[in-house]
Amino acid sequence: MRSLRGAFVCILLVFCSVLSSKIGLAQTPAVLAQREALFKQHRADFDYLLGDWEFSGIRKQRDGSDLKLRGYLTAIRFPKGAVILVQDRFLNEDGSTFFEASTIIACNAALDQWEMATTDDGGFGTGLQDHAVAHRVGNEMQTEAHFATMSSRPSIWRIRHYDIQPDSYSVVAERSTDGGATWQKDYERVQVRRLGPTRTLAPLITRK
Repeated sequence: MRSLRGAFVCILLVFCSVLSSKIGLAQTPAVLAQREALFKQHRADFDYLLGDWEFSGIRKQRDGSDLKLRGYLTAIRFPKGAVILVQDRFLNEDGSTFFEASTIIACNAALDQWEMATTDDGGFGTGLQDHAVAHRVGNEMQTEAHFATMSSRPSIWRIRHYDIQPDSYSVVAERSTDGGATWQKDYERVQVRRLGPTRTLAPLITRK
């Protein structure tokens, strides 16, 4: 029993030593410098999204008809770093709200990507149900998002923000409901137009 216990301790020590060396390697000056360079290169990728916007477009229904979309979104930067809070509100034809959501977008320089987590603001308690990863490719922002993950019909979306201008941009998305085996092209098309200037969120902690 003692020999088995001793062998287990030796294996555990070796594992910890290897893990420690890998963690240390990940924090070498060269790696940290590369991470800092990537952060500086990409920290402004989502700056075009900052401000107040209105949007309109269409989404394909199961019967082939078009569902009209319209609403508003606001994106605001946190005081430091590259973290953005986005809130969007979809409207019914009479102007009432039928869906609201909030999304945190953060730059992960270690993985050279942007990461998102979304929660439904409708009070249904679905948690951080949606998540996504985005990359800037030329003058486009390309995102792969997993939506409705807490429902019986989860889906994967490939979303492109393109034709990005100071006061407008366009969105097109394709969707898969079978884990990416097949895709519905042009599932959603949206035009977005600016209503207000960019803003930065004031610090929540004001004590020095």
